[in-house]
Amino acid sequence: MKFNKNLKLFFCLIIFMSSNLAYSLNIKRNISFEEDKFFEGLSKECSEEQDNSEYNECMEEITGENYKQVCSTFNSEKCQKFFNNPLDYFPICKDDPKIKEYYQPSIMNYFTIHYGLICLTDENDNLCPFGLAVITKSGANEFVEDTCKSEKCTHSTIELCKKVTTDNLLSVESSSLTNGSYTYDELNSYKNVIKKLESDECRTQHVTSNANTIKNNSLLISLLLLLLLLLK
Repeated sequence: MKFNKNLKLFFCLIIFMSSNLAYSLNIKRNISFEEDKFFEGLSKECSEEQDNSEYNECMEEITGENYKQVCSTFNSEKCQKFFNNPLDYFPICKDDPKIKEYYQPSIMNYFTIHYGLICLTDENDNLCPFGLAVITKSGANEFVEDTCKSEKCTHSTIELCKKVTTDNLLSVESSSLTNGSYTYDELNSYKNVIKKLESDECRTQHVTSNANTIKNNSLLISLLLLLLLLLK
């Protein structure tokens, strides 16, 4: 069932990414996903409507091979309109309590922020460290430090992390599809990551394409001056 896959991706992505932020700050994750609860009592018509939706492509799993295509689709006007009002695209199921919970604005907003974080790229159009950590499922103990090496990744990660609200986290915690609760430190993990990325220590690590250009230009000027001296 395609919807089963997308549903699992939807919540596991949010929980995994939240835990990655937490792990980067040595915080334990306390939220788990329980997909079986969703399908208990869900009508056949609703399951079929979800399975056959053309908007399933907006929530495809991102891999190291398909990220450019999937991120392009996610950022498309079609998918962004879907995420803004998803229930409008499910006329049969839009009044079902579980469907309404699944697509509630706070959770959808949280999901799009996290998907956006995965799709961020650096000055050379390569994935930023956090996206790589999620795709490779390698954890994120060093993603903050690695992010600091790119000015573009640092600024774009800060921008998206600032969009996460306590309501986003609490909507995941209170969902019937999850079990457990966030700790105080987990609720503040985004603020702590932002603090690290905005620090002077982080800024001093930035390597940008502009910096490389300046360095190369300086070298070229030095060589030209040396050549002029030799020709005198």
